[in-house]
Amino acid sequence: MANNPRKLIRYLSEQYQNYGYIDEQSNEMKQSIKSTFKIPMKNFLRQISGEVKEKIDRLEQGTQIVNKVLQQPTFTSLISTDKDRETNQHTIIETGITHREMKSGSQRLRWNLLFNLLLWVIIPLPFWIPFISNQVALYLLPSMHAVFVLMWVVITILALRNVLILYMNRSQNYTEKIAKLEKKPIRHIVAISCYKEPIELIVTSVQSVANQTEVHRITLVISFEEKTPDKGEKCKYLQNKFEHAGFEQIIFTIHPRGLPNEIPGKCSNSNYGLRM
Repeated sequence: MANNPRKLIRYLSEQYQNYGYIDEQSNEMKQSIKSTFKIPMKNFLRQISGEVKEKIDRLEQGTQIVNKVLQQPTFTSLISTDKDRETNQHTIIETGITHREMKSGSQRLRWNLLFNLLLWVIIPLPFWIPFISNQVALYLLPSMHAVFVLMWVVITILALRNVLILYMNRSQNYTEKIAKLEKKPIRHIVAISCYKEPIELIVTSVQSVANQTEVHRITLVISFEEKTPDKGEKCKYLQNKFEHAGFEQIIFTIHPRGLPNEIPGKCSNSNYGLRM
């Protein structure tokens, strides 16, 4: 049996997005397939997505390359910037607001621990408070019930308000309103925190991001800890392997150890990498 020269190809272009099997030689479909499967009408979402994609492609042309992304070149490096296409900085950078100031934190006392402690005290309260004082239980428990009932009354009123708003606007045509909205290019930032993970595991994670269809709009931040063994060799290996993977930017950062007002962990590592 002869091998079938066809294979299933997914095209992202507008011309082939409704076709499944494409002839590789003539780039055309068989008449039998065309007659059997009619091309469906484009719905509203497909029209809007097509217009947005065209606008983004136009905005991405003729913009300026970001040369200075990091303030501390000692701990960071930037690779894989497309030299043929200049990139436009996003709205956050245009407004000059990159991030909030880092708040001082305690190494021991954390708000989430205090919240968990309050839960363990309040939930079994009706069972153990009568053993302490019947007089306190007589006033405290009804007061707590009244607070919870009031909360649910407020939630019910707000839910009814939203239902009425939806009902009153059910006949509104938002097609024209959405089409008139300002369309801005959407870019993604993916942060990968690393410590003592094997290089193979990091490569697998980065490769899964590189396989995305919108990889040219992804800025990848790979943040290593200062105590990571062979961090320099790992950065160089990842740089050589994914330099031409199509990322908008690949940024390597080294998270210093012992920064003031910082709790060691993955969150502080990612926070440092994204701030750079």
